[in-house]
Amino acid sequence: MNSYTPGRAADFIFSGVRSYVNVLEGFEEFHRGLQEVRKGNVYISPEVQRKMEHKKSCRFTAEQLTPKHVEIIRLLGNGYTTIEAAENLGISKRTVDTHKSDIYSILNVRNENELIRFALSQGIIHLEELNFFPREKVMSQRKAKKAARKIA
Repeated sequence: MNSYTPGRAADFIFSGVRSYVNVLEGFEEFHRGLQEVRKGNVYISPEVQRKMEHKKSCRFTAEQLTPKHVEIIRLLGNGYTTIEAAENLGISKRTVDTHKSDIYSILNVRNENELIRFALSQGIIHLEELNFFPREKVMSQRKAKKAARKIA
């Protein structure tokens, strides 16, 4: 019994938890779940089951992403701004914005925070791929790339 959101509870179930009842779903639901667990059965509350179905359908949605979309998600997950991602990929800021808009639409997310959480939870990107740099290091990398382009 806990008060995690149904979406978070669905993540637990996908990770191997066998039974879950949310305290926010009321005493009757808790009691029903407790009875099933005592019998040795698996019990997942209806709200969590609905969330699990939604998450399963999202996996197919993620297959619509292009390799460029995934690369942009990875850069954003590493803390790059839109301008920094554009410079890293050698494309315009507007093109990155267009890709971001497409990604948000495909995955049905509203902002970068939701995007990164969703991408990690669905395995689109992995935590091991994310490198968090102090702002100074990112800025020095940006300046170095800019200088290299001027030389070339």
